[in-house]
Amino acid sequence: MVFPLYDDNSDRLTTPVVNYAIIAVNILVFVFLQQLGTNEQFTYAFSTVPLEILTGHDVVTPTRVLIEPVTGQRMLVPGLERTPFSVYLTLFTSMFMHGGIAHIAGTALGAFGSAQGGIPASMVAPSLLFDELEVRGARGEAKRLPLMPPPPMTVTK
Repeated sequence: MVFPLYDDNSDRLTTPVVNYAIIAVNILVFVFLQQLGTNEQFTYAFSTVPLEILTGHDVVTPTRVLIEPVTGQRMLVPGLERTPFSVYLTLFTSMFMHGGIAHIAGTALGAFGSAQGGIPASMVAPSLLFDELEVRGARGEAKRLPLMPPPPMTVTK
């Protein structure tokens, strides 16, 4: 995968109004509807759930309490909320949902900012450049290796 580091937009004559509008909608949804990520009911109602897309039916699950076996700490796990319209529209609405400030900032700068303002993508999201390393084998074939080896698997009894 080739990831551009920056774009030379010095000859651009128009303002990227659509990109700015998409960034504004993302920020408005995150601040006012997701309430900076604290409104879990909204998030769990309008996010895409693969099972809902596959079956075409809304999946609603109850909120439950899980108990951490080691510490005994009780954790509230929110359930999926009812989607007030067709579940297929969540494919669109989920594009405007974000998990936190860093997520929305990375999206705004990385997806739109680097192409519009010449911001290096490596500055916005350096992990995108190092997800995989491509190396050449002895016969010249390309191999993709993960940056870090997988953790060792141990079997406990």
